[in-house]
Amino acid sequence: MKKVAARYAAALFQLAETAEEKERYYKDLGKLKSWMLGSSNFSMLITNPLLPQKLVKKIMSEICTQGKASVNLTNFFLHIIDQRRIKILPEIIEAYRDLFHQENHIENASIETAHSLTKELEETFKSVLETRFKTKLIFNFKVNTELLGGFRAQVGSHQIDSSLMTQLANLSRTLKGAS
Repeated sequence: MKKVAARYAAALFQLAETAEEKERYYKDLGKLKSWMLGSSNFSMLITNPLLPQKLVKKIMSEICTQGKASVNLTNFFLHIIDQRRIKILPEIIEAYRDLFHQENHIENASIETAHSLTKELEETFKSVLETRFKTKLIFNFKVNTELLGGFRAQVGSHQIDSSLMTQLANLSRTLKGAS
């Protein structure tokens, strides 16, 4: 289904004629995804084959109206309902996000630290990593107490591991190799 979702996402991406419209779709899809993740009712809506399509379309129209989605985006959602592809909406949103990130040179950055960071330290991480990688990054900060200290950063395919856990493991390997 990922190929089908990618095709729908590409069609939506082409439907947006300007960079501003692509960004608006990106933001609207992000809001919808957040709402989907927080609503078990929406999961039921997209997975229940017993609900009549007219009802599903009416609910989706109302969601789009309340969320102030564009007419094109609303029509796109109604089309995927007509095509019985509403179940793959989360995959379509992910594929659209990937296309948007690719076109705008945006990478994901995952930062793990042993302890929670202050906002000031988070901003420092953001600034340093965006300067180092010379690209816009979307950050995800997580606490991982197994690191003991330090941090681990993953940006695209690059990894920086400055954790105490890794330093201790390296020291252990070195000492075992010396004996």
